[in-house]
Amino acid sequence: MPNILIVEDDAVIRTLFQRALQGGAYTLYLARDGLQALAILDSVPVDLILTDIRMPVLSGADLIRLVCSSDQRPRIILTSGDLRARQYSDLLALVDYVLPKPVDLARLVAMVEHLLSESPCGDSG
Repeated sequence: MPNILIVEDDAVIRTLFQRALQGGAYTLYLARDGLQALAILDSVPVDLILTDIRMPVLSGADLIRLVCSSDQRPRIILTSGDLRARQYSDLLALVDYVLPKPVDLARLVAMVEHLLSESPCGDSG
């Protein structure tokens, strides 16, 4: 069963994402910021991270950069209401998919299912 880490500082949005993905065949982990997400990643192998970009303590941008430098990189879906191309162009190349806020929950579920059905990053087959 795939593990999904939801990283979102807004408790309402975090709960919406959790409820949208709850019916799937996944184990869900929740974090309120990048620092809490790193603690979870240290103890649980994660197949997909769904993260906001702007969060206190450790931003989603910093989290993504750290995760992408590791050997076991999970799939990454980035959510944000503010994705100015110049500011985040390097970051956009590191993620698998970007969902603008407000997030269409049906689209979120479809993208999660799609990404988890593909071969892991760096796998040729």
